[in-house]
Amino acid sequence: MSKLSVSEYRENIVELVRPYYYYAGAVILHLNNTPESEQYGWSDVEGIWLCSQQDYYAKPIIEFLYKPNIVEVNTTLLEAIQDGLCDAAIKDNTDILDGLIKSSKTQPEFGAPYAIAVNKKDASTLG
Repeated sequence: MSKLSVSEYRENIVELVRPYYYYAGAVILHLNNTPESEQYGWSDVEGIWLCSQQDYYAKPIIEFLYKPNIVEVNTTLLEAIQDGLCDAAIKDNTDILDGLIKSSKTQPEFGAPYAIAVNKKDASTLG
């Protein structure tokens, strides 16, 4: 069992438990000690280096609308910022990431449906 974003492809592979739930969307994250005056809003990130996890669903729309430089990382977002790979990070608002805070200058963007998924081939999980 796992939580994942809803897509037609996934609906063909797994059974998605309904009703879906929705999360607030993408936010900009900073190190915990970043003063509010140094935090970014969405309109501030053009040309700024932002980190994201691999294949982050909101990356294409954030790149299109706000024009940041986004680097996908295989480490934690905290480690990527601390290592100087980026100035801030983007991630879902529902995640709690130790050492990072949500920018006080952003509201969540690009919410999407999520669901709990169970294997269609395993009758014991389908009830």
